[in-house]
Amino acid sequence: MTLNKIAPKLEPPAARSKVITQLGAMLFRRHVGGCRVVTGLEVKTIEGHEFIGWGAHHSNYPTPYLTAASTIGMERKDIDWFIKKLDECYRKLGTTFRPHQALEYQLEKLDVDD
Repeated sequence: MTLNKIAPKLEPPAARSKVITQLGAMLFRRHVGGCRVVTGLEVKTIEGHEFIGWGAHHSNYPTPYLTAASTIGMERKDIDWFIKKLDECYRKLGTTFRPHQALEYQLEKLDVDD
């Protein structure tokens, strides 16, 4: 996981593979909305202009990533529920990475209170 001073960033498993799009579908099936998996592999042409890495911050973003929406009024229990669902998905994908452990570490570094 990369330390981001603005928000936690959890990199999806299977770097640079279209398989990571499964993560978004798995979260959706578990009633987790507001997530988007960006592979950086998509290419889209609009009005003759080609966009490489469609959906990413720039065309050569180094890794796929997952974004998750949040809102004012969220409570720690909402975040815990989301992380539980994310952990379930990572286990099903067969990775040893555990989002809850990485997030706890990062929240400590950001001095985020419960």
